Amino acid sequence: MYFGLSDVICIGLGASGGAALGWKLRGVRAKRDPVWNSDRAFVGQTLADLQHAADEARQVVDVHKRRLKELEDLLEKESAQGGGNTELISGLIDDNKRLINQLDDIEASLGKREEEIQWWLREHPPKKSKAKQKLKPTADERVLDDLRQIAKQVSSTVKRHREDVASCNDEAEKPSSSSTDIVSAVGSLIAAATQMQEDIVEADRKLQAQSVALESQAITSVTDALTGLMNRGEFDREAQRCVDFLANNGRPFAIVLIDLDDFKSVNDRFGHQAGDAVLREASGVLSAQTRQTDFLARYGGEELAWRVLDVDTDSLQRITLRVLQDIRASETRSRTDSIRVTASMGVAVAAQGESREDVVERADQALYAAKRGGRDRVCFHNGKECVDWGSEPPKEQEQARNQTGKQRRSADKITSKKVDASSGAKLGDTARALLSSRTVFFHSVSRSLALWKRGGPSSTVVLLHVDAGNSVTPGSDAAHALHDAIARLLDANTREMDHCCDFDSGIYAVLLQQMSVADAVMVAARIRTAATQVKIAVEGKARVSVKGSVGVAEGCVTDTAVELISRATTALEAAARTGDAAVFVSHASGKTVAVPLKSPKQVN
Repeated sequence: MYFGLSDVICIGLGASGGAALGWKLRGVRAKRDPVWNSDRAFVGQTLADLQHAADEARQVVDVHKRRLKELEDLLEKESAQGGGNTELISGLIDDNKRLINQLDDIEASLGKREEEIQWWLREHPPKKSKAKQKLKPTADERVLDDLRQIAKQVSSTVKRHREDVASCNDEAEKPSSSSTDIVSAVGSLIAAATQMQEDIVEADRKLQAQSVALESQAITSVTDALTGLMNRGEFDREAQRCVDFLANNGRPFAIVLIDLDDFKSVNDRFGHQAGDAVLREASGVLSAQTRQTDFLARYGGEELAWRVLDVDTDSLQRITLRVLQDIRASETRSRTDSIRVTASMGVAVAAQGESREDVVERADQALYAAKRGGRDRVCFHNGKECVDWGSEPPKEQEQARNQTGKQRRSADKITSKKVDASSGAKLGDTARALLSSRTVFFHSVSRSLALWKRGGPSSTVVLLHVDAGNSVTPGSDAAHALHDAIARLLDANTREMDHCCDFDSGIYAVLLQQMSVADAVMVAARIRTAATQVKIAVEGKARVSVKGSVGVAEGCVTDTAVELISRATTALEAAARTGDAAVFVSHASGKTVAVPLKSPKQVN
């Protein structure tokens, strides 16, 4: 089961909850996305393995503890009645032996993890700091060292409990042991099991802290610290993904390069801090005027890059000119001055068979044509030549700017290209066309929260878990058909401004904006109901129904993307654990409540 911004992010469930879904949400691999290098992949995999070992230890001890309590009661009753308890003692010994074998396996697994960490640290010695010529461990090395300590702690806990179980068996196997002695030994073992559970919970808490640290490092590794947009490397990877998808499925996209005019003079006249503020302001304007499915990055210096999906040139011209106008109208205040800047834009729509480098080169040529044409304008490269789109939006767009809400969003809407799975497209193509990657989704959540903190609309995240049981094999045609069906129902039940994401295997995420939490719960309820009505044909079986669980998290101004999605995960865990026909909502206060589907407006 895969989870991950670049498949090494572990936003986990609490130590108390739904074991099956808990591990599913925390499962980690490092294969699908190239954001992480092999070192980071090893860190993520190690964290996942330790979480799995801790979960397994907690589960087997929990099961054994329940049996011990039942056995303790039976032994006390037998002793009180003066009956023989040979059979009960024999059952105790057998149960204890099975647990010892399980704990041996867990301890061996933990020992292997420790050995792997030791090997990795030997193969990756700390590098010397250039400034002080001292050994300076990397972030990965610090995380691994912490994981090694946690592994030792869990291993020690498992070993201690194994010894307690063996001691109980020794007492039970003594011919001289009375019923009272055995009851006392069982009671001691129950107390030891309780202590072990508490120790594992504490270790799990530390592992969760490390998962959040990895998440933060993940976002830092792909974002620009100044603007909060994606960085150049991540933009190149996204552009390549779009080129590949265009070649295979025909989904169009455009590249827009944006360069702030005379930016050097801003730095020279007002200082570099003021220049940074201007660049942040321009990035904010761009973020505010683009869709959640768009991809924004700082391309270098004062240059920004913008990837737009599902475009037609008329809509693209209107939207780029509007953004240009808004940058021109924006104002950045320094201590003593008010600074205004303009920008130039180059636009190119990718063609079939064109490489990433070629489409970016055409956008770059259009950008320089805009510079030569007098700056503060948009130029479009049509594949043959650069066309000047001017610097002012069409008059009809000016009228649309005076509209609000749904009217303006409708006027600006770029028609989405639906993929019809029955028209020759491969299974899974619909989902790939309608759902973004996790990397893009995390970026959108971060962007949305940043806008909210500047006075923009609030943000709400919905997580949907779809479970078809063991009837649908991962990677099968039925699994791909289910994936496509969920993608279509998400697209049908959300708006153009909303952002739907293939979050993990069987888990989908939706970012809702400009929507109250009560309305978001109604959308979530509608999505869950639609999901439970999906039926998938499985070879050799009748059509299979699926189960759906939904968690909703209301954003707050102090949230990061990690924290908001983590709270949505907590709500989803609660929904999966209860199985009730309800939507679970995690409010900004941290309180999680169940909202029955029959009364979705009761969210307080």
